[in-house]
Formats: sequence, structure tokens, C-alpha cells
Amino acid sequence: MRRGCRSSAAAPRAKSPRVSLDDLSIVSISGSLTRRLSANPYDVVQSLAERSGGEGYYLPVPYLAATIAEKDMFLSQPSVQELLARARRSDVFVVGIGSIGDDGHLRRMGLISSDEQQALQKVGAVGDLMGRFIDIDGAAVSTRLSEQAVGLGFEDVRGARVLALSGGISKTAATLSALRTGVVTDLVVDEVLAKSLAEAIDVKVP
Repeated sequence: MRRGCRSSAAAPRAKSPRVSLDDLSIVSISGSLTRRLSANPYDVVQSLAERSGGEGYYLPVPYLAATIAEKDMFLSQPSVQELLARARRSDVFVVGIGSIGDDGHLRRMGLISSDEQQALQKVGAVGDLMGRFIDIDGAAVSTRLSEQAVGLGFEDVRGARVLALSGGISKTAATLSALRTGVVTDLVVDEVLAKSLAEAIDVKVP
């Protein structure tokens, strides 16, 4: 059994119970480092492996490369190719949904600069899914940043079970955009976001 995991999908790790799943492999499907190559404190592969008794694999490359040439260099490494091939064989993919706002993970961790944030907003980006930037309708926006994502893309996981995690009212637009890509099959959100999403699509909540 394998599960692909985007490194920023960190929320469940703190409260997850310890189990024993010797046949479980947890594989990062996206780069797990910042552009400065400092360790990402939200990386969960190792933590989940410890709690599950499984084996963890993570990509020692940035989430977003500084340039397309740098991305190509990372992807040319045999070790990276091997890990991505392993990730593609996952039974379940677990991904986080990122926002473009100031309080989002992308800005707080320095994964995108203030200038890049403004450029993304200018072309209509409201969210980030697997390093790909999308508008409110779930369509890819025109930006080189998406081409600099190091990891699996939408077509690598489309048709598989893709569990997305999101939380907080500030993630409303980003979560809607992720759902509209047609990639996400399962969604886990907190109560605040659930109510906000229901209001956004005009669904009455008891």
C-alpha cells in the first residue's frame, strides 16, 4: 500500500493515533524544501511514517524551483526520478490546498515573493494545488511559476483517489478553485470553512 503526500498537508499529523502498518509507504509527491533549501517545518512524511509504522520517502528538492532550468536539473537526477515513479504508483494521494493571501503558507514560508504574489493575483490566481496556480473556476492561470513546480502534476493523479485538506475561512476561494479542477475526489475541511463554502455556492446548512 502506498500513499502519495504533498508535504504541506500537515494538519492531521498532530492528533493522528499511532498504528502499525508495516506495508505502508508514504511518498512526497512535491518538493519539500523552500527555495533557500532550508528544511520545511511542515513536512509530514517522517512524522506520518513514525506514527504508522510505515516507510517514508520525501523529495529533497524545492516545492518551486527558482527557474525552469533549475527544475529540469532536479528532475534529471536518478534519485528524484525514482521517487516520482514510486509516487505515481500510490493508492491514495493526500494534498493540501494553498491560498495566495498574505497569511497563506506560500507567503509565510517564502515560497513566493511579494512581487510574485501580486503577479499571480493580477492574472486571477486564487489558489495553489500541487504547485499549480488556478483561478476561481479551477483553470490554470498563465504563469511561469506553475512550470517551476517540482513534483507530480494534475494528470499524474487524475482518476485516482485524491484527498484534499483545507481549513479556515481564508481558504474559501482557494478550496472552491481546487474542487473545480476536477482532480480532487475527497475533501476534508473544518467547520468554519465548510459553512463558508456552503454560503459561497448558496447551499443552506441546517
